[in-house]
Amino acid sequence: MKEEIIQIANASQVGFRFRQFRQSILKTQTELAESGVFSQRRISFIENGLSFPNLDELSYLVETYKLDLNWLVSGEGEMFLANITAKETDETCKVFHEMIEEAHTDPGIKEAILLRYSELKRLKEFEETKSGNKSRKK
Repeated sequence: MKEEIIQIANASQVGFRFRQFRQSILKTQTELAESGVFSQRRISFIENGLSFPNLDELSYLVETYKLDLNWLVSGEGEMFLANITAKETDETCKVFHEMIEEAHTDPGIKEAILLRYSELKRLKEFEETKSGNKSRKK
C-alpha cells in the first residue's frame, strides 16, 4: 500500500535525483551544507530517501541553482530551469511542498503534482512569449 500512495514522490527516487543534482553542481554534501540552508546530515537523509526537502530548501535550490522541481520529483524534463521569477519560485515551491505532504494520504499525488507543475510552466512560457511580443512591437 505504501508504494501505491507515494509512487511518484518516492523518497528514494527523489533522493537519488537530489544526489545527481548535487554532483552536477560539483558540490560535496559538506559544501552544499555551507549554504546554511541544509545541514550535512539533512542532505544525507534526503539523498538516502529518508526525508523530502522542505519548502525553504526547495526555494533555495530553485532560486540559487534553477533546479526544476518537476525533474526532482518525476525525473522528467531537464534538471535545470531557464529563467524564473522569484514569485514563480515561491508559488511553485509552496505547491510542491503541499503536494508532498499530501502524498502520504492521496494515491493520486503523481497526477496532481505533474498537472500543477505543468500549469505553472505553461503560464511562465506564456508570460515569456507575451513579454517577447511586447519587446518586438516597440
